[in-house]
Amino acid sequence: NGTHLFAPPLEETPPVSTLGAGDSFSVGVVSALLREENPKNQMLWGSLNSNSVIRQFGAQEGLLTLSEMLKKIKK
Repeated sequence: NGTHLFAPPLEETPPVSTLGAGDSFSVGVVSALLREENPKNQMLWGSLNSNSVIRQFGAQEGLLTLSEMLKKIKK
C-alpha cells in the first residue's frame, strides 16, 4: 500500500555487538503482531528487543521476555 514505517534509535550509546540485531528486531515485531498490537507498537517492540540485544555480546543474550517487554513499554 506504499506505507513506510520508521523507528529511530532508542539510545545513542554505541552497541557492544550488532550480532543478532535484525533477528531480535523481527522477533519483537512478530511478538507484538501476535498480540494484535498496532504497527507503531510493533516497531517499538522490535526496537526495544533489538536495543537490548546489542547491549550484550552474542545473538541471544539480551532477548526480552514478555514480562520484561511489558515493563519497558510502561516506561
